[in-house]
Amino acid sequence: MKMKLKLPLDRIVLSVATSAILGLGKALPTFARPAFLTARESTSQINVRSGPSTLHDALHHGLVGDRVDILREIRGSNGYIWYYVQFQRNGVQGWIREDLVQRVDTAPETVSRDHLSFEMAAQSFLTPDSSEGLSDDLAELADAGDSPEINSKGFTTEQIDYFFEVALGIEFGANTSRVRKWEGPIRIRVHGRPTDADLIALQRVTEDIERLTRLDIRLNASDPNLEIYFVPESEFHRYEPNYRPLNYGFFWTWWNNYTIEQARILISTVEVNQQERSHLLREELTQSLGLMADSNRYQDSIFYQGWTSTAEYSSLDRVLLQMLYLPRIRPGMTRAEVMAELFEFSG
Repeated sequence: MKMKLKLPLDRIVLSVATSAILGLGKALPTFARPAFLTARESTSQINVRSGPSTLHDALHHGLVGDRVDILREIRGSNGYIWYYVQFQRNGVQGWIREDLVQRVDTAPETVSRDHLSFEMAAQSFLTPDSSEGLSDDLAELADAGDSPEINSKGFTTEQIDYFFEVALGIEFGANTSRVRKWEGPIRIRVHGRPTDADLIALQRVTEDIERLTRLDIRLNASDPNLEIYFVPESEFHRYEPNYRPLNYGFFWTWWNNYTIEQARILISTVEVNQQERSHLLREELTQSLGLMADSNRYQDSIFYQGWTSTAEYSSLDRVLLQMLYLPRIRPGMTRAEVMAELFEFSG
């Protein structure tokens, strides 16, 4: 159901650009203190400001669970302590209010690569990511007009438009323009030759999906309904007859009355680097949940039609997953039915 032409030249250019971005992190001072972002709601989006007050612009945002290092602190005019932090994941720096930062006593313990379990690998090599929904800075949501387009209880027009584009479209087969989603547990079985990093990425994305959708997902299941093959692209046809050539990642799903019951995912082990494999895994697994169409609208989105190597969800991606798995959004719904439910939810 998915076709995306990925040309080597594009892949090389974007890989170089990504590597350059990842290399921007600055060396931390020896007194840096490890911490993570926290909030009352696990779906909160936390503003990272240009200065130590809510009057300063929010130039970036973090998510509950993001790991940071505190570089310095200052008491603001409103009495709050503000921390100047650097994100461990991408090196971004900025100011966050103290009640949104939880300090830890020691840095995470280093674990030998030879003795990694799924859980230990995810803890040791990946910064936690968490679900994110409607943009807020807790009590500061409206103090500087952070998200003026958001309805009091619902979604933005941009989010709803993007949901319709990605969730009600499809790339192969009949375009039903109806909601497709899982309703029961997902049991994943891995085949082929995944690397340690592939398994870490799989653990990471399934944890993200569980937090955002409340789906029950289990790995290494003996009775799988979602199978992932890490094999060379030249062998994809052996495992999925519906495969369309020139894709380094591919998914195919089966549904009954628009309820997805089975899926198969193919990830190439050749001609792509590890960052790209992690991107493909997140993209194909996410699309097999019912968000099946690509888009040309947002380059930072996991659903972007062009070749990218981003291995994290964008803000919109997280919202789309949450929207699809709202209980009131049911398999088989038409666009008009979804619209009625979302606007009722927004009101």
